[in-house]
Amino acid sequence: MIRRMIPTAATLLTGVMCLGNAGAAAEPMPARGDAKVYVLNFNPAAQASNLVRDPCQAIDSGCRINIVNDTVMTVTASAEAQAKVADLLRQVDVPPRSQTFHIMILEAGMERLPRADLPEGAARALDESSRLLPYKGYRLLEQGLLTTTERGKIALGDPENGFEAQLRMDGGADPASRLLIRSFEMTRAKWEQVGDHQTRRTVIETSFMIDPGQTVVLGASHLEGGDQAVVVLVTAVAAT
Repeated sequence: MIRRMIPTAATLLTGVMCLGNAGAAAEPMPARGDAKVYVLNFNPAAQASNLVRDPCQAIDSGCRINIVNDTVMTVTASAEAQAKVADLLRQVDVPPRSQTFHIMILEAGMERLPRADLPEGAARALDESSRLLPYKGYRLLEQGLLTTTERGKIALGDPENGFEAQLRMDGGADPASRLLIRSFEMTRAKWEQVGDHQTRRTVIETSFMIDPGQTVVLGASHLEGGDQAVVVLVTAVAAT
């Protein structure tokens, strides 16, 4: 006796689904490991997840990352992929770099003056730049130390005749790596009335690269009246 199989609705539906997916890309395999919880101390979880997602999926195509909140994420992946994630997070989840800058404001003029009392590196940088500047003498007006992890500002001198400097920096975690000063602005400390609002006069506004231990001479800005000008030196103090 020969039995004939009559396809059921479920069998037919399965066949249609298989045909429909025949030309589609393969779906990621489910993760082969357990979920692990990672708590971030310094980096936002969303940012950290972007850094580890591709390396994790390169090892385990089913790697799944879930952002729990700003500081917590879970990763479901194989043991090998989890080890890679943990290693990457150890490298990137580190305290932000702290950098100290020595800011020096000099008055430059056409009269020869005794050599300004500056640190050796700053004096050498000024000597090299002086060949390009028209001035014959320099006098230290104000100086100060500014320490920041990203942005900061410092008052240099009194509120009437002094200055205010602020900067924003980017740099790697390595204290010996080069820094990008995205913005450096120095203004007069005194507020001035201009029309119907108050403002501070900008003395210097620029951006530059600097290495730890290096001094950058930011150029000159003429003072009000006379031949005097302000020259600003910035030193990125090397870590000790």
